[in-house]
This record gives sequence, structure tokens and C-alpha cells, in this order.
Amino acid sequence: MIKRTLHINNLVCDCFDVDSRQMVYMLIPMGLDADEMAKRAEQHQTNIVVISGMDWNNDLTPWSAPGVKPHDAAFGCNAKQFLSLLVDKIVSAIEGDLSMPITNRILLGTSLSGLFAMWAWSQSTIFNSIGSLSGSFWYDGFSEWFVKQPIINTTGKVYLSLGEKEAKSKAPRFGEVNDQTTVLVDYLSNNNIDVLFEYNPGNHFAPILPRIDKALSYLL
Repeated sequence: MIKRTLHINNLVCDCFDVDSRQMVYMLIPMGLDADEMAKRAEQHQTNIVVISGMDWNNDLTPWSAPGVKPHDAAFGCNAKQFLSLLVDKIVSAIEGDLSMPITNRILLGTSLSGLFAMWAWSQSTIFNSIGSLSGSFWYDGFSEWFVKQPIINTTGKVYLSLGEKEAKSKAPRFGEVNDQTTVLVDYLSNNNIDVLFEYNPGNHFAPILPRIDKALSYLL
């Protein structure tokens, strides 16, 4: 196990390398406990990179949309630029020093980064599979847009999960997340994609480590 940290643009990339041809890129709003991530890299025999420091409301959204509350700032639309940063700089910088080439890349996100993971999977083949934990699929127009896109990653896997209480949110837009996630699951299934959708106890903020374990167990 080799632990290293790279600073790329404004991002912090905490790397846990275990001499594997698999790599999991995690987009997390704050860093995860290093010992816990090292444990999971060893357990699943996969390299793991935890990326933090992105502009959460802007870097991860594909088009502009109103803020959740009436006076909140609108969401930005920098997903295309952020994906370019991932593909053109981060992946090459992180994988350039590894002892063996990566043949299976997974992108894992939560909330808005879970939305971004699904969007990125439709735009590029660099990530074979994706995981979205409590993905923000309530985002305005996303599911309607996604089901019109061609599937370009036909051999990858998709893992989606929600908290069983998420649809009970007092924010009306959040309440649509179950229905919109189901739309995506049906579309993927109808296109013969290996997809798993499951519910976890709790709400949007349920402990993330058990949810990461479930995602990795399926995707790897």
C-alpha cells in the first residue's frame, strides 16, 4: 500500500495504491478518513483516489438551474470543463506513476457528484462503470435529457442507491428523486446495462462508508 497526495489545480487527490489494474475515482465534498480508504483499497484490491476541493454547486452540474431555496444562488454549468480536467490532467497525473496500466476505471459520486458521474458516463468512455450514492437526479430536466442519449459504455456497470427517506424531504424538488432515479434505471435496464438500484436505511445524509462498501462490492 502506497499513500500519496497530489494537488492539481484547486483539487486535493488522496491516492491509495495497491498494485491493481483497477482504479476507483471518488468525488467527495470533504476528505474521507485515510485509514478507512486504505482498508477498502486493500479489501477490494483496487487503487482508490478521493478527490475533494471542487466547486460543488458549479463544477458538477451540466447546465444552469435555480437554487434549491428561493434565495439560493443558481447552480452553475461547469461540468464539461470539470470533466475535461479529470480526463486531461487528473487521470494522467495520478496513473502516470503506477506500476501497471489501469484497465478498469470507476467513477463514484454522492449527491451532486453522483449526478455528475452519471452525466460523465454518457459523455466519455474513460470510466467503464459508475456509482451514484443519493445522486441528485431531481436536478431539473436531467432524467428527461439522459434517456435521449445513446449508451456509449455498453459493457460497464451502474450502481445507484438512495436513502429510503429521501423522497420525504420538505424541499419539493428533492421529493422527485425516487421517481427520477427509477426513470434512469428503467432506461439503463432496457438498454441491457448491468444496473443495480437499492435503498439504504436513512436519508440523504446517512453514513457514507457503508454505502461506499455496497457500491464497490457490486462494481468490482
